[in-house]
Amino acid sequence: LCNVGDAYLFEPDKENFSKLRDNLTGIKSRYSLLPLALSHEYKILSFSSGEGEGSHIDSTGEGGKIAAAALDDVLGGIKINFLKLDVEGAEADALRGAHEIISQLKPIIALSAYHKPQDLWDLPDLISSISTDYTFYFRQHYFNSFDLVLYAIPLDTLSS
Repeated sequence: LCNVGDAYLFEPDKENFSKLRDNLTGIKSRYSLLPLALSHEYKILSFSSGEGEGSHIDSTGEGGKIAAAALDDVLGGIKINFLKLDVEGAEADALRGAHEIISQLKPIIALSAYHKPQDLWDLPDLISSISTDYTFYFRQHYFNSFDLVLYAIPLDTLSS
């Protein structure tokens, strides 16, 4: 375990939200757990609940409706120094919703880049369009074709 200051956790799936809340019992760090998806603006989305990690935004909406919000709207004014996103293919919309956080605060970013093939190019380009102060690294954490993570590191962090 590492020492974390404040953590803001977003989970729109009701079952996963309950599991996450239960897993946080006894954690000494301060955290806020919010039943929201992330996007570029506030909106109501159709959602499909899957088995565990299989939940995702889906036009059929077999799992019902969920609320989505932009990080800039929810966390505006809060100093964010690390942003980790694994939002099941909605990474680009979540980044657009964190435009002010990224451009002003320049947090270290770790985001999943394996949900859509074009994310390999589109996600670094999107971050660069928000701020040119980043360098990028990809890392595959497991010996399979999944779990490719894009790390966006602010240039001033590298020189420290």
